[in-house]
Amino acid sequence: MDIKKLRYFLEIAETMNITKAAENLHMSQPPLTYQLKLLEEELNTKLFIRSTRHMEITEAGEKLKARATQILELMETTKDEVSSIKEGQLTDIRIGFVASSAALLSPEKLIDFHKLHGNISFTMKEGNTHKILDLLNHGLIDVGLVRTPFNGEKYYIEYLDLEPMIAVYDPSVYSLEDEVEMKSLKELPLVLDRRFLDLIVTTAHNSGIEPKIICNGEDSRSLLAWTEAGLGVAILPYSGKSFIKSSNLNYSVINASALETRPAIVMLKNNQKTIIKDLINIIK
Repeated sequence: MDIKKLRYFLEIAETMNITKAAENLHMSQPPLTYQLKLLEEELNTKLFIRSTRHMEITEAGEKLKARATQILELMETTKDEVSSIKEGQLTDIRIGFVASSAALLSPEKLIDFHKLHGNISFTMKEGNTHKILDLLNHGLIDVGLVRTPFNGEKYYIEYLDLEPMIAVYDPSVYSLEDEVEMKSLKELPLVLDRRFLDLIVTTAHNSGIEPKIICNGEDSRSLLAWTEAGLGVAILPYSGKSFIKSSNLNYSVINASALETRPAIVMLKNNQKTIIKDLINIIK
């Protein structure tokens, strides 16, 4: 499996049209179709289900698309590092973060870091905790801002303060106290972060209620947008309140220690560069 085949495959996966992909690659369609056939034979699996009018990527194709994207990105990163960075130095720090921890990357903190290392630029990547750790494991980011729980055996970790969960709501629709118990949310339609779904459901059951979950997603900002649109009450970590831009929304702290979560700054144990530790100290 060579890089050329991966580039061809990714173009097909992006366009979902071999004719269009061939045009974008400045080649004719038959050679591109042949390269795809060779790749499927090499992997001994179908990457696309094709008909005369329709093209659909398979589960194996989705997996290859994710990995091929990482491989090509890592190649470009490696090329840049080798060609433009002196040994032991960085000119760009790649940071991965989950949306609910984005407030840790305030402009003020980045400015403070630039006062120490003015020649450094930043590349930001956003995703859920699983995605950020995967990027870290594959060398595609230098440091990650994630949220517990996760398996931390292979990482150098700086844990930050525990945070409660909050219930975000439209006060013109719902009325909640500044601090509420889990059972107070019994009759409310809930909008949840998928990552905390099991934790919230378990906590609700332990409180003797069956939560009324109407929607779940992976981004705090989307949860708040849905809440503002009237879909329900969002539950998210306390620092997610930084995304509340609308005066139409309010929040209550949920009094449930089982729902407390902790932001964490992680990097690989074998990649503890001093400049990254400087960044971690400023974030903390």
